[in-house]
Amino acid sequence: MESRSTARSFIVVIVTALLLACGIGAAKAQRRPVGGGGSGGSSSSGGSGSSGSGTPSVNRSAGTSSVKRASRKSSGNTTGRRRSQPSGQPAPAEVADTEPVATDENTEQANNYFDRGQYKEASEAYKRALASNPSNIDAMLGLGDSYLYGGSYENALDAYRGAIQMRPSSPEAHFGLGNAYILMGRYGESLAPLRKALALRSSYAEAHYDLGEAYRNLDIFQQAVTSYKQAIRLKPDFADAYYSMGLAFIKLGNREGTLEQSNALVNLDPDLAKKLSTALNR
Repeated sequence: MESRSTARSFIVVIVTALLLACGIGAAKAQRRPVGGGGSGGSSSSGGSGSSGSGTPSVNRSAGTSSVKRASRKSSGNTTGRRRSQPSGQPAPAEVADTEPVATDENTEQANNYFDRGQYKEASEAYKRALASNPSNIDAMLGLGDSYLYGGSYENALDAYRGAIQMRPSSPEAHFGLGNAYILMGRYGESLAPLRKALALRSSYAEAHYDLGEAYRNLDIFQQAVTSYKQAIRLKPDFADAYYSMGLAFIKLGNREGTLEQSNALVNLDPDLAKKLSTALNR
């Protein structure tokens, strides 16, 4: 009897041990490695942080090589133009330039928009031209012109600065910057870029005229007269230069000089001749 009881006890111990072993194994099978799923989450989190770590910066002067371009045309009034005038007025003589025109489709399309006075559409087309060729200086200068004529002067300043970075030796780029400052009434800031444009091309009649405008509005009348005379020497039919020089002579108390400019304007621009005469007799 004793041997049977001992055998039963032994069997119970063995069965109990087996049950405990099975329970432990099952519990282990239900556990997941610590951080096993977290590594993927950590990676995802890091990726998210990376994507939102900053915004891409816009490089306005991408590229250092330049595309040759057309010479600038100007109406002779404060706003210098590179292309034909949308107003239908006769186009003045061009300043000599050895740079050929950029002929890509977007630039040509933009030039056509500009000529029709569609400055917003022109600016978008110039942007597309720059996207396909970041070194297209003709497009960059055209973008500046489009902003200028559309009244977006700050954007025009950025575009002309971009053109200067592309090609520091471009007189048109420096002239555009100075011209924008003139239209904004920032005459003192216009002096340096206009002088630079003339250092690069002394025969730039429009730059001489704009420099005269800056001097006149800064009350430096004698230097203004000198600049206007240079513009007229280079471009004898520059009506606005005669008119502005007449205004400068009024400030200098030189009635005879003003009358001389008024007489010259009778055949060039009768309306400006009348305006100058009215200003003299006030």
